Amino acid sequence: MTPSTGLAFLFQRLSNDLASQRAEFLSQVLALASTRVAGDSDYARLTLGRSYATADNHDLAVAEYSRIGPDSPYFLVGLSSEIASLVANEDYGRAIGRLDSALNGNPEAPELYILKGQTLQAQGENAAAAAAFEQAVALGEQAKRSDLVMANYWLALGGAQEQAGIWPEGLESLRKANELLPNSPTILNYLGYAQLERRENEAEAVAAIKQAHELRSSSPAITDSLGWAYFITGEHERAVAYLETALEGQPQDPTINEHLGDAYWTVGRLYEARYAWKTAQLFAEDEDAQRLASKIDLGLRPDLVSP
Repeated sequence: MTPSTGLAFLFQRLSNDLASQRAEFLSQVLALASTRVAGDSDYARLTLGRSYATADNHDLAVAEYSRIGPDSPYFLVGLSSEIASLVANEDYGRAIGRLDSALNGNPEAPELYILKGQTLQAQGENAAAAAAFEQAVALGEQAKRSDLVMANYWLALGGAQEQAGIWPEGLESLRKANELLPNSPTILNYLGYAQLERRENEAEAVAAIKQAHELRSSSPAITDSLGWAYFITGEHERAVAYLETALEGQPQDPTINEHLGDAYWTVGRLYEARYAWKTAQLFAEDEDAQRLASKIDLGLRPDLVSP
C-alpha cells in the first residue's frame, strides 16, 4: 500500500457513490483522476467504465472494460459490464462475439454461458438462450456450485424455456430452482405465475404466489400476482383490493393496470375498468396493445381476458 493507492481508492469510492446519485460529471472527473493516480489498475478501469455507463456513454465504457485482461481478478465483472453496455447499444452481434471469444479461452466457465444466455434473451432469442443456460447448469453441477448459485441457474433456464414455449420442461426447471432455494420470493412468484398464465395446476400456483407474498409483501409485482391469482380463482373483490395495492407501487405498469381493469369490469366498475385499460395501453406493445384496444371498445369478453 502506498499513498497513491489510498488516494486512488478514495477517488474510486467517491466516483461510485456519485454515480449512484446520478452526479454523472463529477463521477467521471473523479474516475479519471483515479486512473491518473492508480496507474496500471484494472479496478480503476472498472470504475471509469461504470462512470461512463452511468452517463450512457456506452462506447467509452466498452473501450475501458475491454482493457481488463482475462488474467485479472476483475475480468468477469468487467466482461459482464462490457456486455451490459453493448446490449444497451443493441450491439448484440458484437456482444455474442465477445462472449464466444471468452468461451474459447475458458470453455468450462458456467458464468460465461449465463452471460451469453442473458444476451440472447435481450435479443429475443429465447430458445438459444435456454440452450446456453442448459450448458451453464451442466457445468455448474460439474463444478459443484452452491445451491444458491444453482437455483439462479435453474431459474434462468426455466425462464428462458417458459418464454420460448418449451413447456413443461420450463416448469420442471422452475420447480428445481424452488427445490434448491425454497424461500426465494422471486422463484416462487415466477413458478406460480407461469402456471397461472397457462391456467394449470392452479392450487400449486396460488400456494406458491401466496408464499412469495408472505416473504415479500412490499413487492408490487408479487402483489399483482396474488391479486391476479384471486381473480383467476373467482375471488374478484379480493383481487381488486390486492391489485389496487400493487398499482400504488407501480402506477404505470401495463400488466397491473390491465389486470385491475379486468377485475374492475368483472365487479361492475365499468368506467374505472376502461380508465385502467387506457392507462395500460399507453405502455403496452404489439398483441397486448391490440387486446387492450378491443377491451376499451367492446368491454371484457372471455377471449380478451389478460393472460
